[in-house]
Amino acid sequence: RMNLHRVTYSVDTEEGVVQMRKFAASGAEASKIATALKKEEPALIGKPERDEVDVPTNKAGLIAFLNSGEA
Repeated sequence: RMNLHRVTYSVDTEEGVVQMRKFAASGAEASKIATALKKEEPALIGKPERDEVDVPTNKAGLIAFLNSGEA
């Protein structure tokens, strides 16, 4: 298993509000992503949220994680 840091944020699009996610290998990298989003994403709604995610590294576990909607 590996720990990744997920940055979740919402943007306003022509189709409506869409929730997006980006992943980083470290908390510092996730912080940089969140800061960049606040400065560079004009359609950003609210603040990006950061959390740590435990991601399986075996094939079956990774596929299950990706299909679960957490990715």
